[in-house]
Amino acid sequence: MTDTNLVSVKRVVYDDADVHVVNAARISFAKKVDKFRDADKGLLNFLARHNHWTPFAHVRIGARTRSSAVVERVMGGNSYSDRLKSAGFVSVKDGEFYYISGSLYGWLQLVDKYHKKGTAVTNAERRMYTEILGMLYSIAPNSFDAWFGEGGNPVVSYENSHKYSLSYVEDHNLPREIQSLTVHCKMPVPIARQVFKSNHLTIVYNEISRRYVALWPAIKPIYQWRRAATDAKQGSSGALGKVRAWLASRLYNGLCRAALVRYKMLLMLGVAPEQARFVLPQGMEVEFYMTAVVQDFERVVELRSDPTAQGEVQVFAEGLLKALQEHRDYNIFTETVDSIDNVINNN
Repeated sequence: MTDTNLVSVKRVVYDDADVHVVNAARISFAKKVDKFRDADKGLLNFLARHNHWTPFAHVRIGARTRSSAVVERVMGGNSYSDRLKSAGFVSVKDGEFYYISGSLYGWLQLVDKYHKKGTAVTNAERRMYTEILGMLYSIAPNSFDAWFGEGGNPVVSYENSHKYSLSYVEDHNLPREIQSLTVHCKMPVPIARQVFKSNHLTIVYNEISRRYVALWPAIKPIYQWRRAATDAKQGSSGALGKVRAWLASRLYNGLCRAALVRYKMLLMLGVAPEQARFVLPQGMEVEFYMTAVVQDFERVVELRSDPTAQGEVQVFAEGLLKALQEHRDYNIFTETVDSIDNVINNN
C-alpha cells in the first residue's frame, strides 16, 4: 500500500543546450526560462568563473570516431575522480565506430586543460582538440564563451574529413545505452535523499534550494500508513489499523501545520531562509533535475524497483522507467523521420 501521489518524475525535453544549462542552474531558485536572454550570459559567466559545474553537466554531448587513440585521449585525459566530478565520459564500440558520450562540463574541462597547459601536441591531438572546440561552440556557444571568454578563443572548424576525425552525433543516433536523459522530479525529502544515493558515474543532480527561496513549501499528505516490519531490512509491512492510522494522521498533520506557522513567523522576524528552513518537516516536497545516460538510469530502475526498497522509492523507479520508455519511443520516431527525410532528399 503506497501513496503514488507522493512522487512525480517527468522527462525534460530541450532544444537549446545553453537554455538547459540555465534552467538546471535556476531550479535552485525555482525558476525556468524558455529562451536564452542577455541576462543569462551573466549567469553562465558566474557559473564558469566559480566552477559551479553541475548545471553544465546536465547537457550531454555525443561524438564518434574510428580511432581508438582518440577515445583513449578523451577517456584517459580525465582521472577517475575528475570523470565522476564531470558527470563522466562513457564510450562504446558499434561497428566501425567508437561512440563517446560526455557532459558539456567534461568536454569543456578536456579542452580547457589542453589550452591552460600550453604543452606541445601532435598534429592528431591538435586536430582532435580543434574539432572538439568547433563542436562545443556550435552546440552551446554561450556556455563556450562563458568558459573561454567571449571572442578570446578563436575556433577553427574542421570538416571532419580525416579518417580519424571526431565528429558530433545527435543523441538519438548514439547507441541506446549511452543516450542521455534529464528528468524533473518532485518528492518528499526522505525519498529524495534515497534517490540521491544513486551515484552511478554519469548521474548529476540540481535541486531547488531553500537557502535562496522562501516559497511556501508543499507538505505532502500521507493517506496510507504502514506498520513497522519485524525485519529491519524490510522497513514496513502492510497497512496500519484504521484507528492507529487516524491517530498517525492527526499527529503528522498537526506537526506540519505547527511547523509551517513557525516557518512563517521566522521569516516575518527577518530570519534568513537558509536558517528558517530548519523547522520545516521531512514531508516537505523538494524538486530537482536529474541527468544520466540510459544505461545508468536503467541501473537505478533495477536497484530501486527491488521489493525491499521503500514503496515510495519504487514509485520513483516506475516513473523513471516510464520516462525512459518515452525517451526510447521519441528517439525511434525521430530516427524514422530522419530516414524518411533522407529518402525524400535523395530522390
